[in-house]
This record gives sequence, structure tokens and C-alpha cells, in this order.
Amino acid sequence: MARRWIAATTIWPVWSAAMAMTRYYSAIPTRPATRARPPATTLGWRPSRGLLPGFRADARGGVILDRFGQPWRDWLVSHGVAVPAKLEDLFLPDPALYPDPSAWPTLDPPRFGAAETETVFLVDRFLAYLEARSGAPWFAHMSFLRPHPPFCVPAPYNQLFDPADMPAPTRRPSVHDESRQHPFLAALLDVNPAFHFIVNGTGPAAAFDLADVALLRAIYFAMIVEVDAQIGRLIEGLRAADTYDDTLIIFTSDHGEMLGDHFRFGKSGYFDGAAHIPLIIRDPAAARGALGVRFQRFCRPCRRHRVVGRRVFAGGAARPVLQICSLRRLGAAALRSRNDPDEFDNKAADPAYAGVLTE
Repeated sequence: MARRWIAATTIWPVWSAAMAMTRYYSAIPTRPATRARPPATTLGWRPSRGLLPGFRADARGGVILDRFGQPWRDWLVSHGVAVPAKLEDLFLPDPALYPDPSAWPTLDPPRFGAAETETVFLVDRFLAYLEARSGAPWFAHMSFLRPHPPFCVPAPYNQLFDPADMPAPTRRPSVHDESRQHPFLAALLDVNPAFHFIVNGTGPAAAFDLADVALLRAIYFAMIVEVDAQIGRLIEGLRAADTYDDTLIIFTSDHGEMLGDHFRFGKSGYFDGAAHIPLIIRDPAAARGALGVRFQRFCRPCRRHRVVGRRVFAGGAARPVLQICSLRRLGAAALRSRNDPDEFDNKAADPAYAGVLTE
């Protein structure tokens, strides 16, 4: 039987004692890159264009991982890991143990172990930061970099999920059939390279076959479990410091992951898998009756961008009736019906929905 749910033993208990918004969506998958403003406290952030607006690295324990993996790489060296010159090679299997690394997905572990991941490094730094605060008020932005490409995970996590148990991706019979849905999707399928997701990958990610997708899903699920275990360490650290019951916890993500659905990997696009993200808020001061609440109605127009997405609800429906993605530069739109859970049919050209597009 396929494992369609992941045993996240830390996040689920937090969820049960928190408020969760189950229909929360990110604007990032349908938004172009924006220029970051000058940095104005954060633990664990790998910036491509600088820190988030209003954030700075706290000199008392904050850390920023640069595009070369520093200071995580130096920390690995101090733990006896042979770090290669190229950062991406760090995520390949150790050639001394696995002399024939494949260019395609593999469950073989990377050169670092489960106690040496970026996630472990960031939690270690947070716990040191918490201890240094000595009971004083604090705020920390913990930006965990996993689950994220490159797709690899150390032992024993790499053996947690059998690719044969993975659910098949939702997609058309061929890339050509899928690309006919929308010109934007056709462009994404054409330019999304495999090396963005696996080191030494060649060709487009859309060329991953079903066996490749199953293996990548097994790795991704395992990465989730690894992060969940380290969030458990973080929470135990809060409890040990007698501050857990005074800490507001907000758990969310910047985007989703397509994981092979519609021949897509990564975050870009207008599909639910790219934009549907968690939002869990644990407020220890909240009234007891508010805990465990799940909010299902959420609608936020994402304007002021070249690519705009919005979700339309009718009659207080618990799930979207329509999903609209207006791609201005292409002069086209993508529109989904609630009767199309697999997101195969674009209703933008259907006269029956013309009124929706002109609202």
C-alpha cells in the first residue's frame, strides 16, 4: 500500500495544539524575482539577493549561509568531513564508497552524515543562540533549507521510503500532451533542467521517467522526516530552557514542490502543488478553545506583479471553486474548476467562464 502520508512526529503534535490555515497559498510560484532591500535578525538563510527586508544577522548568534555553503562547510571540515572544492559535489555519494555515481537519481547517501546536515547545523546554532540569551527576550527566523534540491538525504533517512510505494505523479501521457494546456507551462517544461534537482543531471527535468519520479519522491519524503526530527530537537531545546510555553511558533514555507506532477519539478507555475503551503501558528497565550482550529477559507489577490494569481470562492465554499492565473506578458490566463482536482483543463477559453475573467 502506498505511503501517502509522512509520519512527521514533531509537526503533527504542534498542529494539534495550534491554529492551522489549510488553504494557504504562496505568491512566489507566480511571482517574478524582486530586488531585496538593504538588510535592516536571522538564523539560517541562504540569500540569492540578500536578506529579507527588515532582517539582519544577529552578531550574538545569527548566521547566513552564502551560496558557497559557508559557514556550514567549515563546520563540516571541523567534523572530519572531506569537503570537495565544488559545493555541489558535496551532495554526491562518496566516490570511495560508491565509485560509479550515476547522473540520474540515487538513494545512495551524500558525503555527509545525518548528524552533519545543514538542518543540524542551523539547529545547533539556534540552541547556542538561545543559551546565550540567558532568559532575555529573543526572536529567531529559522530558515531550514530542506527539503530542497539537490535531492539527496543521508543514512538512515535514505532507506525510510521505498520508491515502489510512492504514489504515481499526476500528469498527461506525454510532455507534448501536457504542454498543450498553456503556453507558460510549455515554456517551463522546456527550460527546467534536471541539474537543478540532482547533481550531474542532464537534459530537462520533464524527461524523468516514472521510476525516476518515484525515487525522487522517496528522497523528498525522507528529507521532510529529517527536518521534522531536527525541529523536534529545537522544541526539546525550548523546553529544556523553560521557554517553550512562552514561545510563539509560526511554521510555514515560501513555496511548494511539484515532485513530478504535470512533468514539473520545483516551484514555478500555477498549480496547487507549487503554491499550496502550510501555515501553523502556535500561540501559547491563545484561548484554549482556539487551539486545534483549522481555517479553510483563504483568498488573497496577488497584484502589482507581472504574473498574478488569485483564488475565487463562491458561497463560502470550503475549497476554491476557481483558480485564476493571469499571465499578462503572455496575454493568456489559466483558469481551473473545482471539478478538475488534477488540474488538467484550462477553462480560460471556455465562454461559460468569460465573466469570471473580466471581474
